[in-house]
Amino acid sequence: MSSPVPSDATPPRITAIIASSRSAHLYAVMLVALGVLCLALGNRTIAIALSTLNRANRLPYSELCAVVAASTGTWLLRPRFWQWDRVGTRRAAVVAATCAVVGTLAPQLIVVAGSVNLPPGTPWAWVACNALLYSALVFCLAPVVGPGPAAGATLLLYFAVAVVNNVWPTASRIIPVSPYPGPGTHWTAALVLTAAAAVVHARTRGATAWTQRERDHD
Repeated sequence: MSSPVPSDATPPRITAIIASSRSAHLYAVMLVALGVLCLALGNRTIAIALSTLNRANRLPYSELCAVVAASTGTWLLRPRFWQWDRVGTRRAAVVAATCAVVGTLAPQLIVVAGSVNLPPGTPWAWVACNALLYSALVFCLAPVVGPGPAAGATLLLYFAVAVVNNVWPTASRIIPVSPYPGPGTHWTAALVLTAAAAVVHARTRGATAWTQRERDHD
């Protein structure tokens, strides 16, 4: 754990706090690794075909990898490396909100990497929208229930919604997640959830008192 900054020292910039963190370095390596994996997988998908009456709902690997990256990011970017600052300070709130925004938006780079191998004219904005929504969701949940449970719940919901979209093709009118092959998007819901993730992190400084105690017991 880092020591508090002396009162006579100049406080480091928020971007420097995040960039100099070993967790941030690991997060960057993870993003690159998943991006390379998506490039290697090309346009392969996971087929969800529980209902033989409907067309299979396919999950692009770029979408899944983006959700995995966001889920892992809630652990790597959790409130650990800004503990030098008191939990109640405004600076800690800004750092927490910044990490939430970065952790939510950065997985979009994986989606872009996955789009490189798509045939010209193939819609993929719906994949980016879905990935953003799930990324924002896991960052909304992480401060409340903890990074692990938040990641597990989000991944479980990800596959559950895929099954629902296969069994009930019109579910996308209610659930703001576009089934394969798109191209419908739900950007309003995704952006609202992204803003909510930043607000939740700012208000909780990245962790509620309950999740902080649970983490300290580990």
